[in-house]
Amino acid sequence: MRLCLAGCSPMTGNLGVSALCYSTLRALFAEVPDVDLSVMDHGWGERKGTLTVDDKVAGYRRLGMRLSKRYWRAESLWNIRISSRFGGLHNPSARAICEADAVLDISGGDSFTDIYGAKRFRTISLIKKIALEARRPLVLLPQTYGPYRDSASRLVAEQIVRQSTMAWARDEESFGTLKTMAGADFEPAKYRCGVDVAFDLESIPPDEKTRDETNLLDGRAVGFNVSGLIYNGNAQAARQYGLKADYKELVLGFLRKMLAETSYSIVLVPHVTTQPGHYESDVVACERVLEELGPAAEGRVTVLPALSDPRHVKWVISHFEWFCGTRMHSTIAGLSTKVPTAAIAYSGKTRGVFGTCGVVENVVDPRVLETNEAIHELWEAWMRRKETKAKLERTVPGVIARAREQIRDIVAQIRCESSEAAAPVTTGAAV
Repeated sequence: MRLCLAGCSPMTGNLGVSALCYSTLRALFAEVPDVDLSVMDHGWGERKGTLTVDDKVAGYRRLGMRLSKRYWRAESLWNIRISSRFGGLHNPSARAICEADAVLDISGGDSFTDIYGAKRFRTISLIKKIALEARRPLVLLPQTYGPYRDSASRLVAEQIVRQSTMAWARDEESFGTLKTMAGADFEPAKYRCGVDVAFDLESIPPDEKTRDETNLLDGRAVGFNVSGLIYNGNAQAARQYGLKADYKELVLGFLRKMLAETSYSIVLVPHVTTQPGHYESDVVACERVLEELGPAAEGRVTVLPALSDPRHVKWVISHFEWFCGTRMHSTIAGLSTKVPTAAIAYSGKTRGVFGTCGVVENVVDPRVLETNEAIHELWEAWMRRKETKAKLERTVPGVIARAREQIRDIVAQIRCESSEAAAPVTTGAAV
């Protein structure tokens, strides 16, 4: 089986995107050990990647694919698009797509939308269009669909959804959107509701130095993820995402309350570890929070060193008594390890994922709450952590099982499509 995986890649600055990649790779290799797999990332050229699955090292190919004005380069999406129309030519990415039994696309989990800007939507959509133009089966892996602010964007997304071989949503709320997009073309076998693949991400311990620095083993630590996307551009982000509460004051107000009314240690957890100075950096946001908290944070608040592997961060999060995140995949690391988890949400995607685990009441939405109201709701989520723990003990095993089952269903469908394509065509009785 030859497959292409797009919309995620390993070792990115966004650990949520990396988590999607590692989870999907592991699931595919477990289901099809000898799969010939190409991962489309934002790098340059063709490179080798490896992943250990059940103590066996599996290899895959990493191919560059980006919206670049260097049209002559093989990594340019425009070059790939033209080359794929001629069977791939000498472009390795185009050739991999043209020869694939299917192209799997996960859109970074939540990027099949125009809320992050027109350029990002064009990039996310173009990858899918190339697969469809090459007449390759396109499987949209479990993800969020929309929202779409522009009617033209929605039309493009609907056309892609309807032409896909399978399209999976990662929660019931997004599945409702998917059904609407499919319209009269809706078929239960084609349009499916699954769960985020990162629920099945491995948890691997980081180095001992990192474990010691974060006070994880003292038994009284909570974790808190601060989103650089929102915190570093507080006023602009508030306008872009329609926030009613002041995110910066919400974060600082809640942490000050934790320091004043509990004796717990607090670990600030970056989940986007882009280069220093980048506006999305969670590392920068966490360091600013630590500075703003002042003397009250001394000896009580620690910033987790920037880790490049989401499996290490998941291990860290699994050792907290309670966790709160704004980056959604940081919260999935908590939920999937049955840690009582809350979220500060800036879009509808978070409610759907928390609803999958039956703890939607732990989603605090600054788009509808004032700052003090949001602090209060977050504190309530902290206070009912034992109740949340009990719920997660019941629901999470089933969610992880669904994450594995959906990959089996997808592989089975690809095998079915491949068999039908390879079957000889009967044109009538011989004369």
